[in-house]
Amino acid sequence: MEPIGVVVMQGEFLLAEGLRTVLAEADDVVLRGEAGSLQEAEQLVRRHGPDVIVLDVDGVGPDSAATFSACDLGAPDSSIGIVVLAQGHDPESVFGFLSGGAGGKAYVLRDHLQSGEDLLRTVREVHEGRSVLGPRVLDAMIQARHRRRAATLAGLTPREAEVLAHMATGRDNSAIADGLVVSERTVEKHCNAIFGKLGLRDVEHLNRRVAAVLAYLAHSTN
Repeated sequence: MEPIGVVVMQGEFLLAEGLRTVLAEADDVVLRGEAGSLQEAEQLVRRHGPDVIVLDVDGVGPDSAATFSACDLGAPDSSIGIVVLAQGHDPESVFGFLSGGAGGKAYVLRDHLQSGEDLLRTVREVHEGRSVLGPRVLDAMIQARHRRRAATLAGLTPREAEVLAHMATGRDNSAIADGLVVSERTVEKHCNAIFGKLGLRDVEHLNRRVAAVLAYLAHSTN
């Protein structure tokens, strides 16, 4: 069985030494190259075609753009796994990193890795197409999602909020129109506005009603 080929991108000497030592101790993992910038990493990916990229975003620049660029590094071969190591956890950066799909990706805080084996386990899981998120990263994402949803629902007009509340009781447009003493066409217009604000415009009709109601109920119970 071929060992898992890894390219490491980092900018700190001590961290590089540590990663090199950890990878060298594994029989099923081999270091294909090291890069100190996104440009170097991109060249190594094209030259060696690694199975997994280990990206230290803090070592090459703490801004979220480095995390987003990690997706581009795997673009030549979508089967390339990406492990992001970070000091902090900006939820928006993580959302951006996972936006193209979470399979074969990991976002882990450095202090979550208690041993070299933790890193190797993450590399192996990503190589197998799994998604790995550190517990604090996942918690931050959940909290950010709640805040996003609350902000989105707060953007509804009073009438739209009223229509959504009626929708949550299981009423169809005709029943909602009767309850609000408006035309069914007016209710449909409000529904479309709600779906648009909740980002559900392209979802199949029945499913977007369900998704809208779930968003409303989740917000109501928080």
